[in-house]
Amino acid sequence: MPKVEKLFAGLFELKLVLITLCCLLIFKFLITLNLALIFSTFFFESAIYVLILLLYLVLAKKLNVTAKIIFYVLFAFHTFATLLSTYFMPDFLYRKYSILSINAGTASFVIKDLFPIKYMIIIVGVLAGIFLIAYFLPNLKLNINAKAKWIAFAVCVILLVLIPNLFSGKFESVYTNTINDLFIFGKQDIPIRDVNYDPNVVNLEKTIQNYNLGELKYKRIFFFVMEEISSGMFEKDLQNISKEKNFFEKVKQQSNYYENYYTNHQDSRGALLVLLSSIFVSYESYSYSDWYDLYARQIIESKNLVEFFNQNNFSTVFLSSIVDAPFEMQKYPWKKFDTLSENDYDSASNDYLCMHVLQYEKACEDRVLLKNLEKLAHSENIFVLDEFIYGHTHKYIEEKKQTRLEYYNDFFYDFYTYLEENNLLDDTLIVITSDHGLKDPSSSLTIEGYKIPLIFIANDLNYFLNNNLLSHMEFKDILFSYILKNHKFENPDCVYITGTTQSNLFAYVCDKDYAVVNYLGTPYLVSSSSTNILNNISYNFSFFLGYKKYFEGNN
Repeated sequence: MPKVEKLFAGLFELKLVLITLCCLLIFKFLITLNLALIFSTFFFESAIYVLILLLYLVLAKKLNVTAKIIFYVLFAFHTFATLLSTYFMPDFLYRKYSILSINAGTASFVIKDLFPIKYMIIIVGVLAGIFLIAYFLPNLKLNINAKAKWIAFAVCVILLVLIPNLFSGKFESVYTNTINDLFIFGKQDIPIRDVNYDPNVVNLEKTIQNYNLGELKYKRIFFFVMEEISSGMFEKDLQNISKEKNFFEKVKQQSNYYENYYTNHQDSRGALLVLLSSIFVSYESYSYSDWYDLYARQIIESKNLVEFFNQNNFSTVFLSSIVDAPFEMQKYPWKKFDTLSENDYDSASNDYLCMHVLQYEKACEDRVLLKNLEKLAHSENIFVLDEFIYGHTHKYIEEKKQTRLEYYNDFFYDFYTYLEENNLLDDTLIVITSDHGLKDPSSSLTIEGYKIPLIFIANDLNYFLNNNLLSHMEFKDILFSYILKNHKFENPDCVYITGTTQSNLFAYVCDKDYAVVNYLGTPYLVSSSSTNILNNISYNFSFFLGYKKYFEGNN
């Protein structure tokens, strides 16, 4: 007879895990109805809980106190990671977050700014309830064969290996992403040189030198910043929009397209700073808890587009369907903020899609402020920046069943129709771009992931395609070439790009080559146009590091 052990007799930890798994499964169904995603992640996470239990059982025979400490540390970490990834499940599936990229600043941002406080309180309450239920439930009396623990171990390992492969594209886990980061084969180390920043070589601070540049051509300038639209995504989604209500087709003959245009930063916060201040943002936006004093203050307090329009007697309006403007936007000298109040948010929730998925972003879909935008269109000498909200989390796309571009197209079409019907198109310039490209890991390793649309639309323009290499750093000069007489500027030889938070990526693109470099630990090449340009890559990456050192030294 095989030896039978009462391994789980009265085991409080087993009850704790079982109740947690029940709550976790319910939580997943509240977040998404994607069954493949729910069950693949549930069984993967369950296998990790079982492994933690098995480790506890092995250690408890000789080191009972130590075993309990190890169990509760691992249980707490895994539970927090599981709840966090479940709450942001659609975004985690897309972004592929990794434990390796988390630092103190990022962790602080996640806890304070991403995860809504009310949900933190609910989770703490639920965990307390789990402990109470486990405490008062009668002790389990489960007799199992001692060999069963090895069978359980083998089954768990098999699940951990099979699930990510069987459900590829329908599965997410910070653990598998971390393993992928640890074992990237074929990487090529980048030698670092001692290169000081020299603006005469590559100018990364193209601030406005003079606010008095003459009379402005247009009386109304509407600047729309879409959320995470790459040029490739733009072209793909455009094909799915019917010609009858295709805004971009409707205005094509009055449009100028910039087809070789790039973001300089893969986070919204950093991208907006570059657009308004024309200074390269060399740091990841959400990696530093004291980011404003460390970096952003210096950028925002420089000469910028908002103050330029103020000095030229324009009304400057920041418009976004969010409760309170983002902190960094509040630091710019806008004459008006057109955002939502708490009461606006509550009343709008009846007719529009409103969400509080992120702690720092209590917002509604962009259409909620369309009427406000139409009222502003009757003003003269006005500059409006409308930062779009739709698609900032994938929950919007899941709920509305529209891609970002499909939603934006309908918004633009209705706004343009209003301008047309009210004879407001003359003296009006519409500018459309995206804050950044695609953040998913596969796109971030290609230079196409950073290429974004830039479109200028006005009645006095003719259809034109511009293929010059340009970026957000040049946006101010591109805009000036439309609103000022005889404004000239030099095109850059290369464009520099800072990757999204947690990516540790730097990218550059020149006329003849590009590269994407990971600088976590030893810098290494992850993507390039050629493997024979290591000298160029080394120089450009070293120049980027030299600028970071220069910028931080001047702050």
